[in-house]
Amino acid sequence: MKIFLRVTLTVLSFSMTNAFAGNNCANGLNCFSNGSITNADDVNANFKTLSDKIGGSSPGSNGASGAQGPKGDTGATGSQGAPGAQGAKGDTGATGSQGAAGAQGTPGTQGAKGDTGATGSQGAPGAQGSKGDTGSINTSDLNNLQGQINSLNNILNSLKTTGIINGGFQVGDSTCSKVGDVVNPATGATSCPPNFTAVTVGRILHPETKCGAVQFVCKGFPN
Repeated sequence: MKIFLRVTLTVLSFSMTNAFAGNNCANGLNCFSNGSITNADDVNANFKTLSDKIGGSSPGSNGASGAQGPKGDTGATGSQGAPGAQGAKGDTGATGSQGAAGAQGTPGTQGAKGDTGATGSQGAPGAQGSKGDTGSINTSDLNNLQGQINSLNNILNSLKTTGIINGGFQVGDSTCSKVGDVVNPATGATSCPPNFTAVTVGRILHPETKCGAVQFVCKGFPN
């Protein structure tokens, strides 16, 4: 920096006139007069003297704080700032008590008819109704009924003579281990129901086993 100042001041010295060198000013600085040629060494000496004075001084201690002045007037309210970002959602508060029930609304329109449900189980029979009045007797109906009774009596008398057949069965010869046995559907065995008698009706030869078998029918007579 000192070289730069010297070159600069040397150039400036050629343009200055009536500079006067050698006079001492206050505080040990060189003084110059207008119209005299300025010596660069004297200028540099002035800068050095100032630099030494500034560099050799140290700041003093801070003085005591002065008393606080009166409070000034409140300034005008500033414009509202932009809204901040929305904060995180807080916890859900406790459920409040249920309010009173509101008035009933008007009935809605009736919906479409639903499908017919399944048929329910049959209910218990109802109590028997009171007996109706006895109807008048039809003579022709009585005559027809008497005719039917007479016909049934004739059939019963005929059965007393010919008997009633109630199933039949077949018994194979014992020499063939009774392989030809056929049970009576009315009893599930080679026998007759109670009050019926086994009547022999024939004998056959079994084609598969070549064994003989006797066939019976069960005959009874009504009382």
